Amino acid sequence: MAQAGHDVTVVEKRPVPRHKACGDALTPRALGELALLDIDALQLDGHRLDGVRMVHGRREVTVPWPEHVDLPTHAVALRRDVLDTELRRHAGAAGAHVIMGHEASGPIVERGFVRGATLTADTELDDSRPRLDSVRSRFVVVADGANSSFGRALGTTRHHNWPYGIATRTYFASARSSESWIESTLGLPDAAGNPIAGYGWVIPLGDGTLNVGVAVLSTYRDVRGVNALKLLDAFAHRIAK
Repeated sequence: MAQAGHDVTVVEKRPVPRHKACGDALTPRALGELALLDIDALQLDGHRLDGVRMVHGRREVTVPWPEHVDLPTHAVALRRDVLDTELRRHAGAAGAHVIMGHEASGPIVERGFVRGATLTADTELDDSRPRLDSVRSRFVVVADGANSSFGRALGTTRHHNWPYGIATRTYFASARSSESWIESTLGLPDAAGNPIAGYGWVIPLGDGTLNVGVAVLSTYRDVRGVNALKLLDAFAHRIAK
């Protein structure tokens, strides 16, 4: 939008780059979107991933990424904070004004039109940075996820019967960090040994570490009884054997 000549302000909630549970793996389709912005994740020291090794019990199958005329045949592992920093740098280079550590807490509405947002500064914001209480604009793009409190203030709703996922992850040092395959384990057992509707993953980052995590789908009959952190701990001990 800035490249097209618009005066753009980007409001980011956190004062420093943040992480996302499964945000280190960029699929071929994600790479295709980044290419439209002239961003190459491999040039940001990303690690090439050739496909997914799916494991269930004693069985496994290795599946390369499908070929597509407009997309690469590989994925890239790149830490989310590195990617977000580059996206913000790219936006700033295009002329956008990026404001860190401010949450768009509510819309400014005038005569039925949204004309900006009120802002709440993060308590951890460096005292040297100016604190703003609002930003005004002709158009507002709301991009804070399905549970958007800003969107709810405008009347949007989320269908609570739609499936969602609960995920958590951690990092481990490993000599296998240079491998080029994501490993996805299906049929993770719960505390009673019963398989859950979810999976575990191991993503090599190429920097001496692995992204190891688990995800549970809301469609699992006892999803409220699953402790994701305990599930991750059990998964990590199992794959380390």
